[in-house]
Amino acid sequence: MRLADIVRTFAAALLTLLPAQGQEFHGFDPAAFEGRMLAPEQLQAMVADAQDHSPPTNGASYVFGFANLQRDMIFGIRVEDSIKANVEAAGIEVRVADNRLDGATALSNAQSFVRRRVDYVIEFQTDVNFGPVIMQHFNRAHIGVI
Repeated sequence: MRLADIVRTFAAALLTLLPAQGQEFHGFDPAAFEGRMLAPEQLQAMVADAQDHSPPTNGASYVFGFANLQRDMIFGIRVEDSIKANVEAAGIEVRVADNRLDGATALSNAQSFVRRRVDYVIEFQTDVNFGPVIMQHFNRAHIGVI
């Protein structure tokens, strides 16, 4: 996953916390996005708007769960580093879990995110047999997922 895709994913997560918006959101236009990390001020303004419409579950700021595909391979490390850089610049706390390329582990991590009442989850897992079950947990808890 390229940095551009990660920033798009992060912006999409924030947009799902808002009512319908126009194409552009605080200067972010998905059609014209060139892949650079957005400025912290821009990310923080997006978060402030999102919090006005969908307050954080656990206090003053959002908590995102990030379930990494696998944390000990270079791809997973780079994705995690990029996700963390974006959410931290935006003022969002992130809780990271390692799915270890294993469906049962991914399900356990999803259940942990639900118990901890995160506001949103970025879920990377590849076991098709566990995808629907994982989504049932998030849907029942009304936690958005990308």
